[in-house]
Amino acid sequence: MKTKLNKHVTIIVLAGLFSCLSSFASAAEILYDQAFFNDSGSEQSITYISGWNSYYGGTGSEQHTKVRIQTAYDGVIWTDPNSGGFVVEGLDINVALSEVGTISIDTIQAKTAASVQFLIQVDSEDWYISNQEITPVTASNWQQAIDDELDFNAVLDFTTTAADWSAFTLTGSGITETPLIEDITGTSITGIGWYNRSTESFNYTRFDNLVVTAIPEASTSLFVLCGMLVIALDRRRLKRD
Repeated sequence: MKTKLNKHVTIIVLAGLFSCLSSFASAAEILYDQAFFNDSGSEQSITYISGWNSYYGGTGSEQHTKVRIQTAYDGVIWTDPNSGGFVVEGLDINVALSEVGTISIDTIQAKTAASVQFLIQVDSEDWYISNQEITPVTASNWQQAIDDELDFNAVLDFTTTAADWSAFTLTGSGITETPLIEDITGTSITGIGWYNRSTESFNYTRFDNLVVTAIPEASTSLFVLCGMLVIALDRRRLKRD
């Protein structure tokens, strides 16, 4: 009877630990958060946010008329991309390259033909573009609020593996992407952004809440440690019985 009771106690403890630690792990540490807040009272170019700029992918020139920050919902970026696309870059970030777990942004499009690829700059030098093309959620009312009630979140599980990235260069001739033969190395991410393009015209796309989270190493280690402690306690009870 005592042995059965101890087993029940162990199961309850494990279930409680799993629940608590799962909740802890899901709330990964935020290393960077850009909400594109616009309190000016009127629509602004992306340069309204310090350190940010936008470019037309076809020519590499600055483009501020079709990459705008609305005042609605405290600030949401809208774009009207085409096949050349738009490059949006910010230099207001400085996080350790080795600590990054995910990069995400809320995004929505009017049609179905847009794609988004994340950009990073390392150590204030080279830029890289993710080889993963993310398709924004399509909504007939693309002007609706991007909030927690609907899943508009596009997420990149971050790695520095060469196969996941290409070198990215923006010149007067447009965009050049060169496959990497070695993994990305460096100390910090000092620039961040995305490349947005569409094969359909008037495919309005919106962006908000660019977030970088940390690798949840601490929570995983804690879970393993607690599990080992519970097993050890259970073995002691069995020996005692």
